[in-house]
Amino acid sequence: MNSTDSPVPLVARPTAAPRPGSSLYHALHCAPPALRPALQLWLHWWHEVSRIPLDVSDAGVAESKLQWWAQEVRDSLAGQPHHPLMQARAAMPALVQPSVWPEVDVWTQQLEGLIQLVHQTRWLDDAALQRHNRMSTGAALEGAACILGGSSAAARSAARLLGMG
Repeated sequence: MNSTDSPVPLVARPTAAPRPGSSLYHALHCAPPALRPALQLWLHWWHEVSRIPLDVSDAGVAESKLQWWAQEVRDSLAGQPHHPLMQARAAMPALVQPSVWPEVDVWTQQLEGLIQLVHQTRWLDDAALQRHNRMSTGAALEGAACILGGSSAAARSAARLLGMG
């Protein structure tokens, strides 16, 4: 797959993610070819939503955008996608077992972690930081593991732990 073979419409990709030549770009190209489109879409979604706390300076607006995404995820997984990324996900062929799309909780935990980040940019204790890491990048890696076929409890736990790093 090269940069012109993207399964995600260009209108849904204001910035390329992962950047060509990055370690994430090369990791994506090591994934099984049949799973690359789903994994690439998952990465684009994560980059789209994780930019919100960094790009939107008004906390209320950033939270509203993330809450909109939470509703979009619920709508999309119920068969009513509106955003081009979620429409692209709905148009993809079904994943073949053991690969699965992450459940709604994995999607929304990431959004909850990002909402937390909007309101708290510094962590006063290790427990709060660990919780944030589990909910954000930990859940992002858990979702990637599901797409790659690592959907057992042990694989998901290991992926979430890796994402906390």
